[in-house]
Amino acid sequence: MPPKFLKQEKGLLIIPKNVQKYHVSWTIDNIICGFQKFFVDNGRWPVAADMRLCPYLPNVKTMERKFGGIKKVRLVMGLDLVDFAGGESRSRISIISWFH
Repeated sequence: MPPKFLKQEKGLLIIPKNVQKYHVSWTIDNIICGFQKFFVDNGRWPVAADMRLCPYLPNVKTMERKFGGIKKVRLVMGLDLVDFAGGESRSRISIISWFH
């Protein structure tokens, strides 16, 4: 019998402790709400390294498979900067990482 998937159409999806991330059927609304919560909590948008540890966001592979990746989600959200892998944003991330 295949596993049942947790699904919530809208809003921030908080996964119960007994459910693993890959047993969740994510929607774009769940992810956008998760990105917004991450921004409120951390003062920055999530990057791939954050996805694995963040309980209310899917794994990177799930996001790539279902939604085209983090960059596509940032585009859907209407963010001006969608690629954090280079340029000024990457330099800022490197500086912050160096001092922490």
